[in-house]
Amino acid sequence: MAYLWSGPLPGDRAAPGTDELRERWRNRSMAEGWSLPTDWWSPAVEAVVAAVRAGRGTAVACARLGQARGRAGVGIGETLDDLGALFAVLSRPDPPLSLVRCAAEGWVDSGLMALAAESCEDPLTGLMTLSYLRSRLAEIYRAANAIGGSAGLTAAGSHCLVMVDLSDGSEPWRRLARAVVVAHDLRTVFDGGETLTLVGTGRAAALVPTGPRLEPAVASLRRLLTQTFTSADRTGEGFLVWIERLPESLTEALDLLEVLAR
Repeated sequence: MAYLWSGPLPGDRAAPGTDELRERWRNRSMAEGWSLPTDWWSPAVEAVVAAVRAGRGTAVACARLGQARGRAGVGIGETLDDLGALFAVLSRPDPPLSLVRCAAEGWVDSGLMALAAESCEDPLTGLMTLSYLRSRLAEIYRAANAIGGSAGLTAAGSHCLVMVDLSDGSEPWRRLARAVVVAHDLRTVFDGGETLTLVGTGRAAALVPTGPRLEPAVASLRRLLTQTFTSADRTGEGFLVWIERLPESLTEALDLLEVLAR
């Protein structure tokens, strides 16, 4: 049964001093199989010890501990065993499930951040990141400026954004799940090297050339999404698709992107 824990409970004896608690926690973790003794300490350890001593902020500290362990390459099992060692020192049989969840979510977040840092793709959907879309816009505007004087070409005339919005008031986790589906359908329709980007929790964008194929492609995307969501939730609703025209300057385009990403 999950329960919240925010420090010493009524009737508990006080936690050991900071140095003693840290050392006892470390020794217990080593005894239970921590694989790299020299890598056990981190600033996140101090945050957890301080939170336990203060009786508040333990959830945030455990999430920070999970992130630190994940970034250091420590497995999720060893991370949770380490947290269990702390509570054994505190004479608790097991960590509260609420704190286990915080540590586990922190560990997962560290992995997602690392994946995003190593590539330009969102790790959940496989769509490109917002920063990558900014770079692509800069390239398109630069290319248009280089040849536009003689050919009359502008970025606003050559490209646009096809937007898909899922902000229907549903829970964030549900929007994320739907975003994975949208990513698949975007790749199905725009399969010619277009830049497909996640610009928010429930919003995606495709940077595509303008021209005679644009309107049919958007109509095809709308039909495909309707079919997909009808199969998934029997409504086929809860999304919007529209064409967002690019402004004349890169500065205006980047400002527009910030608005669309909110």
